[in-house]
Amino acid sequence: MHPNDDPVPSAAGGPRSAGTAGAATAAGRIGLAEGLSAGRLGYGAMQLPGPGAWGPPKDRGEAVAVLRQAVERGVDHVDTAGFYGPHVANDLICEALHPYADGLVIATKVGVERDGLGAWNPSASPRSLREQVEDNLAACTCPSWTWSTCGSAVTACCRRTRRRGRSRSRR
Repeated sequence: MHPNDDPVPSAAGGPRSAGTAGAATAAGRIGLAEGLSAGRLGYGAMQLPGPGAWGPPKDRGEAVAVLRQAVERGVDHVDTAGFYGPHVANDLICEALHPYADGLVIATKVGVERDGLGAWNPSASPRSLREQVEDNLAACTCPSWTWSTCGSAVTACCRRTRRRGRSRSRR
């Protein structure tokens, strides 16, 4: 934590900095898609669920407050995945931030599923990727998500979601 940052408690209960508006702005911006950019200083939602990104947080209200405080302090990019929790991080983001402010970018990842014991298992068949994309879209009730990169295994899925107007890809 930078000495000038105000400490913000994490969902797990320890101190964490959400950054100040000055720090978020000073970090600069990165282009994601035509006409879309996000701050380089974003918020990673992996630690919002319980330990090991599994199950609910110890204090749901605190997790929601952390997300809101991060955005209030100038963070405009939240990184998440449906397999954080699973689904817990996306639910928290929706609860805390929906309806989404103009310019807020929520980025997600696909290609992994969690089993009943919390293990991380690859899941990158075209059908699985398509289902994960749709699950992420539904979970955050977001009309469109931005894909910053698409590997060869997900290219067809990305193209379909772009054609339907549900995502944009980096140019």
